[in-house]
Amino acid sequence: SGLGVSTVGLWLESLWVDAVYHYPWPTSIWPEALAMAIPVAILTGACGALFGMVLTSQPLPSRAISIDLVVLTVLVVGGATANGLRYDVPPNVTATVALTDVPGTASGQRMVNADVQINPPNFVSDNPNWVSILGWQGHLQNQRGQVVDNLEKVGPGHYRTTTPVPVWGTWKTLLRLHDGNTLTAAPIYLAGDPGIGAPEVPAQASFTRPFVAEITILQRERNPDTPTVLWTIGGLVVLFCTLVLIGGLSWGAGRINRSEAAGSRTELQPTAQA
Repeated sequence: SGLGVSTVGLWLESLWVDAVYHYPWPTSIWPEALAMAIPVAILTGACGALFGMVLTSQPLPSRAISIDLVVLTVLVVGGATANGLRYDVPPNVTATVALTDVPGTASGQRMVNADVQINPPNFVSDNPNWVSILGWQGHLQNQRGQVVDNLEKVGPGHYRTTTPVPVWGTWKTLLRLHDGNTLTAAPIYLAGDPGIGAPEVPAQASFTRPFVAEITILQRERNPDTPTVLWTIGGLVVLFCTLVLIGGLSWGAGRINRSEAAGSRTELQPTAQA
């Protein structure tokens, strides 16, 4: 069942993502997705089977096998989680953007086409997850208030829009790049936000800006001065609580199984006849 969940289930999930999300899963993610999902699903399914055996009063395999399986599952799930959280922000990579205004738009509602050159030109692989422009928070009545344009490649590191993107009012518009472990972005236009002290990033006719961590643009309200140690402590607390929960369930299941096995052996002992 674990193998089915990690293959057929993952495929069904991709259909759901393709249907309702702006960013469908590209084919380039499948090798890594399967490499993470299959061992996790099989091992967690095996642990679930052990727990089910306890609940149905069936004897568990030897103690060594049960403990080794639980420990291996924890390590594999932890490794897959850590791999999923890991991403790279490239240093010294920039985007040179030239914007061309689209005529005929309403007054004050500036829509533009973008010509993008990523430097160095060979930084992006031949099959990136996506190179796109995202615009949001512009109070658009359709598409859930978002504009997403997957850029057309016209040369090495050279891309252009296929539809106009907004750079006016309350919009926040950025260039997104996801290529393997690289997850980064460069701002095109960001409306000012006095509530959090964030200045406007203007959409000039042409500009060159560095790629930065995507989260610093998507979540401008985050305080960059928050000590990193707090995130480390928070992660360790969650890890500790998770391991305590797994350890408690494992210990309790093993104890119940041993007591039931001992009770069964007692019931089977012959009694002396009067």
